[in-house]
Amino acid sequence: MPYDTEVSTTATVFDTEDDNGIWTFADLTGDGSLDLVYIKTRATDSGKVELHAASRSSAFQDRTANTPTAFDAVDEHPAASGHTFLLRDWTGDGRADLILVKTRDTPGGKVELHVAAADADYQAYALQTETVFDCEDGGAWTMTYPRGNHLVYLKTRDCGSGMVEVHAAGRGGGYQSHDRGEPTAFEAEENGTWCLAPRGVDDGEGGGGLADLYYVKTRETDSGVVEVHAATAESGWQDRPFGIVSSFAPGEDGHWVLADLNGGDVPDLVYVKVRDTDSGKVEIHTNEV
Repeated sequence: MPYDTEVSTTATVFDTEDDNGIWTFADLTGDGSLDLVYIKTRATDSGKVELHAASRSSAFQDRTANTPTAFDAVDEHPAASGHTFLLRDWTGDGRADLILVKTRDTPGGKVELHVAAADADYQAYALQTETVFDCEDGGAWTMTYPRGNHLVYLKTRDCGSGMVEVHAAGRGGGYQSHDRGEPTAFEAEENGTWCLAPRGVDDGEGGGGLADLYYVKTRETDSGVVEVHAATAESGWQDRPFGIVSSFAPGEDGHWVLADLNGGDVPDLVYVKVRDTDSGKVEIHTNEV
């Protein structure tokens, strides 16, 4: 079964620090490898949002990026300030661009997309646009992999249906029209991390279509350990192929990430532990499929 394998632990080059941003995996160099990336959004030396990366090929010991971007640093944690930062290859050059989904305090009252391009060292914008969505913070904002062909709002509270809802706007329409807006098989709750699988169902356009929905439940689980639940995009998120007990004990000292590190049928579950680590370094704990 997925997620019941032994957890492997890797200490990285990064020192532990206060939670001043987002930890994720992305290809910043275009070599096809997913490196560990720290999107540092506050308390930066430059006063800008910064990208810090360590290469997977070095077992996350060599730094490959230490880059200020065009975005101003934010005072609060991104989730509390209406700033969602993502890494997707929006421009299609093989390197992940930095994307801001701004969901609060926009001039037009609409959710905005801002894309800082990797080919400009994240100093110039490839896109700045309003979207069809009104500003709202009742869930998680994300984009599909690998190119951000859909802006997706995973609404997890105040849902009219009582179920978690998936709302999407497509790149083909300039993110100006709703492509999807429907309830899923999951009852609305917030005891973990809601996210899309890091690969989309093929849309025939090379950009990846809408993706399976995953819920990494880290609190109030029946099993007492972290659980992974999924609903498939092909079924309109109605078919739940599994709800699996993982090998992880619950933890609140880091970030839970689904990453396609090992090419399995389902993504790997990764806990990026940023506080209270045995090594004194940021650690990657991986439950490989």
